[in-house]
Amino acid sequence: MSFSGTTLFLDFDNVVSSDALFPPRDSTGWLGDWTRITLDGMEIMFSHELIEEITLLSARENLNIVWLTDWAEGTKDISRVTGLPVFPFLEMQDDDLYTVDPWWKLRHVQREWETTNNRIIWLDDSIPGNTQAQEWVEREQGRALAIAPVNNWGLTRHHLQQVYDFLDN
Repeated sequence: MSFSGTTLFLDFDNVVSSDALFPPRDSTGWLGDWTRITLDGMEIMFSHELIEEITLLSARENLNIVWLTDWAEGTKDISRVTGLPVFPFLEMQDDDLYTVDPWWKLRHVQREWETTNNRIIWLDDSIPGNTQAQEWVEREQGRALAIAPVNNWGLTRHHLQQVYDFLDN
């Protein structure tokens, strides 16, 4: 099957940002500089190397990166402080407050799946906590890649290699 492109859904907390006490350099493979700052009252910590890799990734042809995070409008501030490009974001809708099945993020991913001919990459630490999301990911292997980083580390070099391998196949 031929695909039009790939949509990468990107969460922020515990994916781009780590909530570890100290930079998890050895665990993630991001050995360079890390920055810890407070943004909108929340402490975030990120690897400069990871930011560079995501920026390079975003320049790939036929790849569309979309924030899928509770930060919503705050993703513009994330871009400003991290140096990431400004990506479009999807946010929880009013009806999502009253509907937990399926999870609001899964609904956005499934909508993209159903309305485009794109492959899906979903980077979110919360996938293991949602049975329906796990089942969907297992069912759609081949056209979809989901990576759930260890909560306090965020994305690792190995995770980014999995993304590149998926894009190159």
